[in-house]
Amino acid sequence: MTNSKIRFEKSSWPVGFKCQSGDFKCESFVSFFDRLKGLEFTERDEVTRVFMSCNSVHTIGMKEHLDIAFLSPRSKVVAVHFDVGPGSLLKNREADVVLERFSSDEPWVEVGETIQWTESDGD
Repeated sequence: MTNSKIRFEKSSWPVGFKCQSGDFKCESFVSFFDRLKGLEFTERDEVTRVFMSCNSVHTIGMKEHLDIAFLSPRSKVVAVHFDVGPGSLLKNREADVVLERFSSDEPWVEVGETIQWTESDGD
């Protein structure tokens, strides 16, 4: 079995994704600093954050609750956790990508589906 992971060039990091629930904007967190701080100092919005090459997240220091999804190396949703409170630590060994958004009642990704990435045009 080939372990082909999701890889993007810097000029084509994903700017969105499609799933059964619709189309979503996203922002990629790639640098160590961005990944460490996550959404801690971010104003509440409707953008999903993407953490590539990641299989664990924390909500230490967060004031808001988050929705968190783990994706396999082939973009299949393997776990979704809704309304995760501050001070939590989540890990999924199957995952290679983590999605985070501020908690919402709006539809989002579902376990078992494979998302389709929308890449930037490099501008």
